[in-house]
Amino acid sequence: MAARDRLTARLRRLVGLAAIFAAAALATGPSGAVDRAPLIMGAGHVAGAYYAVGGAIARTVTMATAEPNLRVVVEATNGAAENLIRTADGDLDLGLAPSDLVHAAYHGFGQFDGEARLTSLRTLLTLHPEPLIVLARAETEAAVLDDLRGTRLNLGVPGTPGFALIESVLDAFEWSDDDRADLARRPIATQLDALCSDRLDAVAFTTASPSASLALALAACDVAVVDVSGAPVERLLTQHPYLTATVVPARHYPALTEDVATVGVVATLVAADRMDDADAYRIAAAVASNLQTVTALHPVLADLTLETLLSDRETAPLHDGVRRYLRDSGRP
Repeated sequence: MAARDRLTARLRRLVGLAAIFAAAALATGPSGAVDRAPLIMGAGHVAGAYYAVGGAIARTVTMATAEPNLRVVVEATNGAAENLIRTADGDLDLGLAPSDLVHAAYHGFGQFDGEARLTSLRTLLTLHPEPLIVLARAETEAAVLDDLRGTRLNLGVPGTPGFALIESVLDAFEWSDDDRADLARRPIATQLDALCSDRLDAVAFTTASPSASLALALAACDVAVVDVSGAPVERLLTQHPYLTATVVPARHYPALTEDVATVGVVATLVAADRMDDADAYRIAAAVASNLQTVTALHPVLADLTLETLLSDRETAPLHDGVRRYLRDSGRP
């Protein structure tokens, strides 16, 4: 984010929070202590899944920590990269991002190379999977990814969600330059029309399930979801534990007769290492202790388990407060 844009964002946030701070200055709890300001979570676009998921987490934490008076509110942002940068800078307290982007930010890959590396990031929670979806026109007769070698497969635009993942998958399947000769890099927003009008043979993108965009694609023209699994994916998962084996679940899409195996990233809630250990502990405890409530608040969280929620996927290190919660709760 440019310096001017970041300054504008900070000013906008300060103006937006002025009323909150003013109210907090007047409000007191039973002990007479002044209410603390809420923790602010960067959660992407208002219409996106991250914003809804962030709202579910914020609501759960706020309701479960009424006695310590820990409140979390969501803020709309321009996406995951902004969430990570502003969280590391201290302009946000929490941020949501896919696990591959968190890994890149912490370890200094891609757009986070060199001085852009965000070593202060810490993982609090890992949430729902975001499967890689590969959709192919029916006339390609593609059932598995390798059936699409040499076709007009759209990867999206470099730097957008899913682009790095599909490139890693193609590397794992050892696609040659000839196999990639007709790859396209169209914006995801335009790819469905191009697919249905035969300007593309297949498209690839990541999305949580259930996904309105995937349901629309399956209904718009004659396409099939392609299997992305096998030994290449197993090797990829061994090399990159921040990825996960997952499926495109048939129960969410009438056009699918069975689950389709694939690989994906995992939505991750991060903070900076400056966050107080006690706050990180309370956030982990609040969500873990109210998991049934969380899973009922949004469909993409329906399959969330404790093992997923508190796993270490080697993205950014777990926050010390979360590690303490794991020890206290007897979890490995």
